[in-house]
Amino acid sequence: MSGGAQLVSKSQGMARRLTNPGVKAPEFKAILLGEAGVGKTCLFRRFIGQSFPSGTKTTVASQASDKKVYETDDGDIQVTYWDTAGMERLASLTETYYRNTNVAIILFDVTRRDTFDRVIFWVENIQERRHNKDPTKDIKIILVMNKIDLRTSTGSDTDFVTSSEVMKFIENHQNGSKIQALYEVSAKTMEGVDELQSFVVKCLSEERRTYATMDRDIKSLKLDNDYRSPKFSLKAWVKKSCGF
Repeated sequence: MSGGAQLVSKSQGMARRLTNPGVKAPEFKAILLGEAGVGKTCLFRRFIGQSFPSGTKTTVASQASDKKVYETDDGDIQVTYWDTAGMERLASLTETYYRNTNVAIILFDVTRRDTFDRVIFWVENIQERRHNKDPTKDIKIILVMNKIDLRTSTGSDTDFVTSSEVMKFIENHQNGSKIQALYEVSAKTMEGVDELQSFVVKCLSEERRTYATMDRDIKSLKLDNDYRSPKFSLKAWVKKSCGF
């Protein structure tokens, strides 16, 4: 995988060795979004090493994974995956679901064009929270075309969503949306799933690097006259220094 991240998951809580012993790995949150039945829970299960479910029963309660630890060239990171699991039926998800999110994975079913048409709703939902709740929060978005295995097992008369259509959508909505990539996967056959998860880790590894740089800059800050001033704002300084 490019970008310096390796998809090496390590068990959480048991005997394990961190890259930097004594240093707690930064924690990140990745959420899955999309309409009911697009395969969020199936992908969630694949991310945490579970098998593809044999039935088609819709999940009705949100769930979060145990923290999974990954090694990257920038150090270890801890990732928690969240699945809406039926909560998307509400007009809007609770703030708890979105809180502290770093990466949002928006899925749609390539055999159901209506689920692709709803992608814009989820993109705007994220943008609204970014602008209204925390203007500096950088929630990275990854679009996922799921169930690509059905292209060969479903009749040719099916109106499949094509990757070119999705790329056009990304081009039209790229400004301010933070869409990072498009992946075509099958949670059932695992096609593209490892590559997708590797990219999620890459995005979070880059964020870890940014946090580390900010931390070093703050620690190296000299006590100049501005810093001694009662009007000095550390938050404003961080925004200015990091280009927020």
